[in-house]
Amino acid sequence: MEDILTKDNFLKKLNNDIPSEEYYTSSEIRDAFERRDYSTDNEKTRRIYDIFFMNYTSKARNSLCKSFEISKISVRKIYFKSPYRKIKKIARSWEGLYREKVEVRPYTRIDQKDKEKAKLFKQRKEYEELYKFETYELTPCIAYEMAFRNTKVKKLLERHQLISEMIGSYKYIGNILMSKNLFAFTYNLKDEKEIEEEYPKYQKLFQKKQATYKRLIKDDYKKFIDEHLQNCTEMTNRTLLELHEMIENELINNYLIYPTGYHRDVPGADRSYPEEITNSKKKKSKNIIDEKTDNGAWQIRFEEIIHNEFIQVQEVHINRNKYRINNIIPNFHRQVNDQEQTKISINFSLPLEEIVEYITKVKKKINIKSPLELLGEKLSIGTDLTNMTAKDAEGNEIKSNMTRGEKPQYRLIDMLYIYDMTKQGFDDKDISQSIEEYYTNELKISSKLKDKSIRENVLLTAIEYIEEERYKELITGKAATK
Repeated sequence: MEDILTKDNFLKKLNNDIPSEEYYTSSEIRDAFERRDYSTDNEKTRRIYDIFFMNYTSKARNSLCKSFEISKISVRKIYFKSPYRKIKKIARSWEGLYREKVEVRPYTRIDQKDKEKAKLFKQRKEYEELYKFETYELTPCIAYEMAFRNTKVKKLLERHQLISEMIGSYKYIGNILMSKNLFAFTYNLKDEKEIEEEYPKYQKLFQKKQATYKRLIKDDYKKFIDEHLQNCTEMTNRTLLELHEMIENELINNYLIYPTGYHRDVPGADRSYPEEITNSKKKKSKNIIDEKTDNGAWQIRFEEIIHNEFIQVQEVHINRNKYRINNIIPNFHRQVNDQEQTKISINFSLPLEEIVEYITKVKKKINIKSPLELLGEKLSIGTDLTNMTAKDAEGNEIKSNMTRGEKPQYRLIDMLYIYDMTKQGFDDKDISQSIEEYYTNELKISSKLKDKSIRENVLLTAIEYIEEERYKELITGKAATK
């Protein structure tokens, strides 16, 4: 990797082996980095990032910024949101650039213990984003956080990330069954007889490998990803897309969570209206589009208004005065596959008290059957955030009462924190102390977790809902009969 970058040399690298009409300009490079976000479907932009980070060390950052008038913060944001952090050869240089400087002191046992406690307290502060979960979105957001910690889900998400990075790569887009002319050009074969001899061999080998991939994927697609995928010399982009869809289907249907970046169709629309899942709040905005044909045969007015709580989407034929889309979409911090979602007609022009009373009546009386119940399977009523249960070592049922009283977010986040820190090997005493310090110093309120037996019950509850996948009950309202 190089330390020195000049404007001319970087442009030369970018424009090597591409048609002159597609040459990069300085403004394209500047615009690419000023986006401050690695995620993009634009292959030209992605190629700029690949060539820079894969060919230059962090020492080239200053010259890049100076040559193309780019903010150093922009480069930093793109790096931290990119997959390059997982590539040791690249990360070795860039992580060193951005690593915080700390005071170096002589090592002692006491220093190490203090360091561990400081780590605990710092990690507790990292959970502050979860305090933003509002009461109306608490159940799906907490269910997502639980699912996110499940070992099977984490492994699926790792596979999903791997496939996402591979899709769109030049290496795999180019893996197609080449025509005879392209084969001859690629391998620099000019003799017609040699081409006629070698091309059938190539065809046969390519098709044999595709058949092998297909068989292995059918046998166990996850094992194929883990053990074979990155050694497949003729892997095609189409197969990668199929694997990507398999993972997404399993995450959504088996574990009820949407991976970030997934596009789902909004139900109840006369045409396909896909919504991208971000697993974070979408910022407030208002989007109005008018479309019409030259001859005035049809006209469409489309409005998308993003509120803190929901997204309002409406589209109407102006000439027909008829909705094509008229939906309210949740604008939650986390998105789960809400299998029990039922369409209900509500006239929001009515007085609020009438709407509330109607919804209350429906909630009390409704008993929606899940797909499994409609097919005859017996399910029992599941728990919700107000009555989560677990079993102690003797098999006795314990109730956590996690969401009783004010600020249930704090107690639910304590539950996730206790689970995470226990998994990292910290003992109960240090975890308890870090929680007390955080509540005292940061929140200025008293913690509810001073009693060790309460913390033990909270941990047992977290284990059941995360590892035994009971978080699904919170979303479906149903539990499998044991």
